[in-house]
Order: sequence, then C-alpha cells, then structure tokens
Amino acid sequence: VAEDELRQLVRRLCSKPVTRRTIGYLKPLLDFMERGQPFNVFSLNYDMAIETLAEREDIPYTDGFQPYWNPENLELHPAPADKLLVLHKLHGSLVWYRRDKRRYVKVPVDPPNSGWVEYFDHQNADQLMLYPAPTKDSSEAPYQYLLDRFRSCLLGAQILVAVGYSFRDEAITGSVLDALNMNPSLTVLVVDPCPEQSLRRLQSELPAHRTLGFGTT
Repeated sequence: VAEDELRQLVRRLCSKPVTRRTIGYLKPLLDFMERGQPFNVFSLNYDMAIETLAEREDIPYTDGFQPYWNPENLELHPAPADKLLVLHKLHGSLVWYRRDKRRYVKVPVDPPNSGWVEYFDHQNADQLMLYPAPTKDSSEAPYQYLLDRFRSCLLGAQILVAVGYSFRDEAITGSVLDALNMNPSLTVLVVDPCPEQSLRRLQSELPAHRTLGFGTT
C-alpha cells in the first residue's frame, strides 16, 4: 500500500462518527477522576472519542490547544470543587493542524480526507498526525513536549493503566521501561483481552529483580 493511500485509510477509519455506543467502554475512566486534581490521559489514537466523552458527560478538558498550541494549558489545575481531564494525544489528532514550523492550531470540525484545510488567510494547514510507521519523526514541538510529559508523569505515578496498547511503539514502550526501572512504586495494569504477550514483552526488557504479573477476568 502506498504511503498516501495508507494515510487516507487511517483518516477515513478514524473519522467515523463517534456514538454513545462506540465510546461506552471509555466511561469507566471517569470514575478515576478526583475533584481538585487533574486527571492525565495519554492516548495514541487520532480520533475524537475521549473528547466526545468529555463533552457528553460535561467534563472540562484540555488537550493543549486553545485554539493554538500552548503547552501551559496542560499544566492547569482545577479548582478544589472541579474536575479536569488533561488529554495528551501523543501521535496527534484529526483536528490538529500545522500552519508553519512554529504554529499549530486546532480546527474542531469534521476533517477532510485530503489531510489539510485552507485557513482563513487562504494558506494551507496540514494535519498534525504521526502515522503508523516503523520509525516516527516526533521532533516537532507538540510531539516532543507530550512525550516528555508522559515520561515525567510516569516517574511520579503509582499506577499506569494501559488500555488496548500492544507495547510496539518504540518511544512509548521505552518510556514505560525507563519509568519501571527508575520508579519502584510504579505498577502497570494492562487492560487487554490477551495481556500476556504485552507483559512478557515488557518483562524481557527489565532486570531480573523487577517482575510483572498478569491476571484474567
């Protein structure tokens, strides 16, 4: 499959309508939220499922855009009586666009399959997404900042809940392995129909004294 065809396929699949039925499995995530504390979610998905869930459940959220990229938005803390979902889309989003090398903007409308939009100043803005590939160029500002945030949060976390992740992305998995080695309090909970393969992949990269286990339901 040619690269352009693959990208069009990814955009088309991720642009399918998000319904209550398709995002129902995500709703239990909201039970982890605490008032007065930001709830960090790191996603590798391009679609708008988590944003749609937050909108429908009236949960305030930020993904770093307003509408331009501003990483300070990811450092926000809610008031003591409020909740805040802080969404880090590590591979980009269907509605994020690059206007030039230093300006990134969010255009929250159904994305065209072309992979770009014409901005109000009649300049083209390209979709900001890291497409599936053996290696990914994550050097642009949003990607690098989000990955650094992921690493920083793992070093201070007690639990990482990985939902539907195969641990095949080199940068993400490397960050998890580094955190497991540096943060003895960190526990990885894998939510997957067959978690054994993912956990064994992690275990093979860890020193003998750091063991992982898995269970089934």
